Amino acid sequence: MKRGKLISWGCPRCGYSELILVLEDGRLERLREGMEVAILNTQDRQWEDPPERSSESSLSPDISHETVKDLIPWAPDFALKEKNLISKYGVWLPKDAFLTGLGPEVYSAAYLAKLKDLVSSWDSCPLPVLLDKYFAAGYLASGKEEEILISLWQELEEIRRPILEVVAYMGPGPRWEVKGLSEEQASLVASTLKGLDLDTFFGLL
Repeated sequence: MKRGKLISWGCPRCGYSELILVLEDGRLERLREGMEVAILNTQDRQWEDPPERSSESSLSPDISHETVKDLIPWAPDFALKEKNLISKYGVWLPKDAFLTGLGPEVYSAAYLAKLKDLVSSWDSCPLPVLLDKYFAAGYLASGKEEEILISLWQELEEIRRPILEVVAYMGPGPRWEVKGLSEEQASLVASTLKGLDLDTFFGLL
């Protein structure tokens, strides 16, 4: 039996919204018609309840470059040795991530937010051309932006692999024993992520 928690996946531009199930090992499942769902009682719940969040808070923040000042850069320690690894595994986290607890759920949401930002800001060659270049999957670039992102996640194992690798390294959670980066490390991760584009990211996968 698979166990996990739901996060809201919404697009502030087109209004499209969908619930995604984040499993305990960091994998994500899209809810489909006919899928069986078990709702656990409080007494049966094994995951600790997350701290209360305001209605304005989200596990999948808008991380466009205009709003990164509201987030903090982070990458697992094994990735801090090379910029290519930072580009692949680094993410922008909510400011309260280390207070409320960083684990597979929060990291997965931040990774998806990074992918969302990279797709949104890509303005060079058409997206189908780029997908064909790396994955022979130009057909995935159809539909609304959020639908494209979900299709990329479901169809391309290369897209999902970084999350699975981080979860395998850090442990299944629900909370990891981690601290924030030093000022020097945070500056390196931030500058690397700000300079990242979708072409480079796909190439690293």
